[in-house]
This record gives sequence, C-alpha cells and structure tokens, in this order.
Amino acid sequence: MEVWQNNAFVTVLVGGVAFLVLFLPYVVWSFHRFGQLSFRRIIGWAAVCVYFTGLAVYTLVPFPEDPQAFCASTHVGYNLHPLEFITDIRTQTAGMGLRSALTSAVVLQVVFNVVLFVPLGVLLHHYFRRGAITSTLIGLIMSVCIETTQYTGFFGLLPCAYRVADVDDVITNTAGTLIGALIAPLLLFWMPASRTLTSTRLVARPVTSMRRWVGMVVDGFLFYLIAASSSIAVLVAGRLLSWWPVEAEPEWISPAGDVVALPMVFVIPSLTGRGGSLGQRVVWLTPRWPAAAGSGDGSGGAVGADSSGGTVGGGWPDGAAPDGGQMGGGTYRGGSLDSGSLGSGLPSSGLSDGRTLANGPLAFAGGRGPAGGHAGAPAVHR
Repeated sequence: MEVWQNNAFVTVLVGGVAFLVLFLPYVVWSFHRFGQLSFRRIIGWAAVCVYFTGLAVYTLVPFPEDPQAFCASTHVGYNLHPLEFITDIRTQTAGMGLRSALTSAVVLQVVFNVVLFVPLGVLLHHYFRRGAITSTLIGLIMSVCIETTQYTGFFGLLPCAYRVADVDDVITNTAGTLIGALIAPLLLFWMPASRTLTSTRLVARPVTSMRRWVGMVVDGFLFYLIAASSSIAVLVAGRLLSWWPVEAEPEWISPAGDVVALPMVFVIPSLTGRGGSLGQRVVWLTPRWPAAAGSGDGSGGAVGADSSGGTVGGGWPDGAAPDGGQMGGGTYRGGSLDSGSLGSGLPSSGLSDGRTLANGPLAFAGGRGPAGGHAGAPAVHR
C-alpha cells in the first residue's frame, strides 16, 4: 500500500510538471486546430498528462535498488497461460468469506489491472475521438509493450527481468480499455467534441485581454527559445572549431541570441502578410493600421469589415464609429487607435480578429484561411 501511495504522489507531481511544460505547445496547437481555447478540453489535457504519467509509474517503477543483487537472488518468470488468474483466485481465496475474498491481494490485483486501463479507453474514445474497437486495440498494444518492457529488463538496461510478464495482465488491461471506451459518453458528456470546435474554427471572436496575454506569452516563449538555441549553437560551434579558449568564452554569445530571435519573432512576421508577431498570429490577432485618408480598401493596412452595421477601415469621424466608436479597448477616431494593447505604456496596435480580414488569417507562416475569411462572420473588436 505504501508503494501505491508513493506512486500516486509521483504521478501527480510528475504529471503536473508535464502539463506545465506541454501547456504552451498545447495552447498553440489548440488555437491552430480549433481557433480558440476550450477550458474543458484544457482540463482533459491535464488528465491526459497525469494519466499517462501514472500509467508509466504504476507499471514500470520502482526499479530494483541493486539490480545485480536482485538478479542474483531473484528469478522473475512469465505466464503465458491465459486466464490463469481465475485459478489463482479460486486457490488463494478457498475458505475465505465473501468480503475477505473480494479484498484479497489476488483479487485486488486483477481489479487494479482492469481499472488502470479504464481511463485510457475513456480518453481515447471521447477525447481523442477514436472508436471503441480502435481504442481497445491501442490498449492491447500498449499493454503488450508494457509487459515486454518488464520482461526484457527495460530492453536491457537492467540485467534481468524485474517484473513478471503476464498474459493475464494483457487480457485484463485490454478489458479495462474496452470498458472505458463503452462508458466514455457517460463520463465525458461535458467534454466538447473536437469536430464541433473545428467546425467553428474560422468564426471571428472577440479580442479579449486573455487572447492578447496568450499572444504575448507565446512571443516571449518563442523569443527565449530561439535566443537560447542560437546562443547554445554558437557556443557549441565555437568549442568544436576552437574559435576561442574554453576558459575565455566571449560575452557577446548571449546578446547574439537575442539579435537572432528579435527579427524572427517580431520584425520579419510584422513585415509579411497582414503583420503581427508570431504570438499574435497564433491566437488569430492582426494589427489594424489606419488607412490613408479617404481610402477604405485596406491599402494602408486597414481592411474593410462589417462591424455592427458600419465600416471599419477608412477612419470614422468622432462619435460616428459603430458601438460608440469603441474598438480594441480604445477609441477609434479619424483613422487612429487610441489604445490597442495591454498596458498604458505599450504602443497602440488596434488588434482585431484576423478571421475578419478580406484575405483570411495567417495563423502560421504560409497558413491562410479561405479567401474572404469565414462566410458570414462579423468583425469582432474590443
């Protein structure tokens, strides 16, 4: 029981760390796939991270503290006789009462092997949208891989098998996956289907502070990732090619990474397509620059779009803009934006949903939406 409790603690800890590490890539993928973030699917993603961590922890660890001594003193075999667990239960629970039999180790082991794979069937069927048969086959394959890993001593990393490879485990694990797939609609009825979210991918949505923050966080992550990678690449190349003594590494390596990252994340994307940083494109945000006086065709960077029955693009006289002239959190007057970004000290950008633009969005480099944007989608600004 203590081992199970320790494994539960490790599962939550490592699974939580995995969720945090993979959260930003998930956000990027979610905006690209669904055009938005779904809080309920984020909960599902957290469950995926914790579950698969737990699956690895409960089936593969702990390892022997002293592998050599363990292998010298212990012989771990295998079982290739299907349904042997029925005989084991009948033998080891003989003479027990019903309650004692149900709580015996031999019964609990079988129950645990079934229950362990039920969440896999639930997630595969209702989160990843796989059919019951496909989900069951995936559970079968994963169980076989786990038993193979145990029998081969983690594919030779350990000098011998450290757990029994049991065909009954494969049977009970597969049964658990099938049960999970069958009851998934009852357990995850609240989870929005991916096809439902995908069908509204190109529908314009309000430009909220949360979307702007997500865009800025993505920009910051990409900036530091590219900067760090560039600095490390220069450092490794310098050592391999002996550009400088190891003890006298130049101080310009770190700033050089920033110099590489700045144009890649901010400058080049802003000068191509509809403009905007990589983070803004990820969350479908596009700067709306004021057009030249009298032009509403988007030649100066503004693009005409229907917004509450009015036109945005050529500049509105004071008080004549739709919805009282409020746009992007600021007042739109005569072709300029009073405020368009978070923080009063930041320059205004007049962000709008890129799906309202005439030539569609640029969610990623080279990834345009259909011409004319989403049919019937209103321009949405805040």
